[in-house]
Amino acid sequence: MRRLTMVAALPFLWALPAYAQLRSFPAAPVVPEKLISSSTGSYINNNSFSYDGLALVDVGNLIGHDNIEGNFVAQDYSETAATGSGTCTAPDGTAGSNYPFVEDFQINTYPSGDQMIWFFGTGSPVCTSNTTGSFGGTENGTIVGGSGKFANASGPIHESYTGVTISSPASPGSGYIYIDQNTVTGSLTP
Repeated sequence: MRRLTMVAALPFLWALPAYAQLRSFPAAPVVPEKLISSSTGSYINNNSFSYDGLALVDVGNLIGHDNIEGNFVAQDYSETAATGSGTCTAPDGTAGSNYPFVEDFQINTYPSGDQMIWFFGTGSPVCTSNTTGSFGGTENGTIVGGSGKFANASGPIHESYTGVTISSPASPGSGYIYIDQNTVTGSLTP
């Protein structure tokens, strides 16, 4: 009798995969992860690139760490207006001028080869000391993807930074070099 039951069930085995597919449960919703990142590095002005055609982009080389994938190196492309407008107090307490924020992209590369791209489209003016080179500001943006596990990443981010200009050549030289430290917080949806 037992053998007969198994033989009778054999013709219906072809339907099991289709039945299992119908009974599958929907994927769990993607939950954003909290992002906390800090980095430090140096920047130099670039004489050949501008987002708005009015000022030049500063190119930065950074090293950092975040709570998502750990250590990273980064390239940062940041632009502020070429001329200041209004007064402010720089992070070191000296009198300064505000330089309106234009735009900023940062590309973080992790040891795994994965890359995460940040875009900052709004920010406070950069307050830069008139005497010491101290500066600081904030930016708001979003994660705009990347590569590897970050290919479809998104989420809002906020950056705070401070730094100091360490080299401004006298005329006829031009350009500058500065260093900064920044902290980025936000949320990452993979």
